Amino acid sequence: MSHLLFVPATAAPEAGADLAAQTTMALARIDERLRAERSSLADAAVMTVYLRRAADFRAMNDAYKQVWQGNPPTRTTVVTDLLTPKALVEISAVAVPAGTDRRVVHPSSWMTSPNPYSYGIRAGNTLFLSGLIARNGKDNTVVSGDVATQTRAVMENARELLDGAGLGFSHVVSARVFLTDGRDFADFNRVYREYVGADRPARATVVAALTSAVYNVEMTFVASAAA
Repeated sequence: MSHLLFVPATAAPEAGADLAAQTTMALARIDERLRAERSSLADAAVMTVYLRRAADFRAMNDAYKQVWQGNPPTRTTVVTDLLTPKALVEISAVAVPAGTDRRVVHPSSWMTSPNPYSYGIRAGNTLFLSGLIARNGKDNTVVSGDVATQTRAVMENARELLDGAGLGFSHVVSARVFLTDGRDFADFNRVYREYVGADRPARATVVAALTSAVYNVEMTFVASAAA
């Protein structure tokens, strides 16, 4: 496939203390950088949003969704301290050049995401998945339970998305895991290990707050159909 374009975490604190204004300006800056490389936000495959406060999630969403008219990129949103003074949000992006085959992957039995992102984007041989939480894709209801229960729900969601692209866990090359409590690491790992098999993908695991207190784990994956 064509090369990928990476834009680092971008903030706009000079937009003032308004979360929506900061979100809009940060996205405009990312778009400007991508256009300089013959791409744009319309060609984005992955967006990662870092919020200083979980309470700002709705305002961020309202501003964010104005950018895409259809087929938005995948997205992961976590809550953490930001290094940029006075920044309320930082956003990073991965995009493909304009004209690249970029397709949404969405299981036929699943409802549309309640938020402005696609669950999966395939660009050439590479599949990107959004940050997955313990939600039933068919009706968007929460899968409640401990970290083992929620991890299993996330991995089953990932399995359905991979299957929708003709892939499986053996094609996963990268994983990122966000746990709300580091004490859950062993229980999470036990379930995760059941799915990934012996040839495990590269992985980063961090402790971070999520945008809703009902979830204790979020995971995102990159898979490759290349030989």
